[in-house]
Amino acid sequence: MLYILYGEDDFSLQQYLDELKKSVGDVTVLALNTTVLEGAQVTVKMCSTRILNAYRFPLSSSAQFQSHG
Repeated sequence: MLYILYGEDDFSLQQYLDELKKSVGDVTVLALNTTVLEGAQVTVKMCSTRILNAYRFPLSSSAQFQSHG
């Protein structure tokens, strides 16, 4: 799954993120499968790279994501 949290209300965003993390359960699984990018430092290229790496299909798959740009 991909979650993009955006908004002016940092408090509510943090509350939602905390609840989301709790719903995963095992902290080890959470740590291994979570990438957090802070808004001020994020670029489009950084986002697309992380998304492509997270959703990479096996090479034999007929569905492949490609990055353009």
